[in-house]
Amino acid sequence: MKFCKSEMLDYLILFQSDLKMESLSSKSPRNIVKFERGSVPEGAIILTEEEAVQARLQLVHSWKPRSEVWPFTYGQVLISAISGAGGFYCNHYYRKCMKLRNCARMSTYIPVVVLPSLLTPILHSTLITSDILIGKTPCSLCVQIKAMALQVTIGALYPMVLAPLGCFQFAERYLTYPLPSIRDSPREVFRLYQKLTAARLPQFGVNVMIQALLAWFITHKEITCLHTITSKLERGDDDISTI
Repeated sequence: MKFCKSEMLDYLILFQSDLKMESLSSKSPRNIVKFERGSVPEGAIILTEEEAVQARLQLVHSWKPRSEVWPFTYGQVLISAISGAGGFYCNHYYRKCMKLRNCARMSTYIPVVVLPSLLTPILHSTLITSDILIGKTPCSLCVQIKAMALQVTIGALYPMVLAPLGCFQFAERYLTYPLPSIRDSPREVFRLYQKLTAARLPQFGVNVMIQALLAWFITHKEITCLHTITSKLERGDDDISTI
């Protein structure tokens, strides 16, 4: 049983003369190989890109030993946690600067901490993991850079923008800090933002590096893990519990 896809990514195909599409949910798919347009083998079953990703996920989830596929199992948990940690640090710092104390805790922590923690694994799975599973982008470095950019944007840059905006707004509302009017003096507010951010720029820089390195590490391990699986499939020494 094998997958194949065209060079133009027009279709993804599952080889198996006696396997029908409705039986995909009960079978674990095999290796992915490239086929040029017009050279589709006889008896192959055409799959959409989404169906091929789901079939590949079935293979990963049923793979034994589980330690060989840990990047797909725990990788998204790690990037979610580190993304939330980056948001927590930014939000805590600006809240402390604005002397908010117990004011508007949920209103600032949910969009800056909880939302990135939920959004990061979803986007990584959709944009990065799915790409790796079907080999859509032949350039591994390009996929890693995209993963790093995604992680840094959500786990570092997004909190650095949203956290001060939220904290400034609530500081003005609760009068916890002598803040210039955001509506009347936006330039002065921006200068205050620059001043506060510059004071913690090294720490924010470390956060950017951590986000980028973790995203690179997890993506690299996902690529390596998939290579291990495909190598074993080619040798025929795999151990898949659902077959």
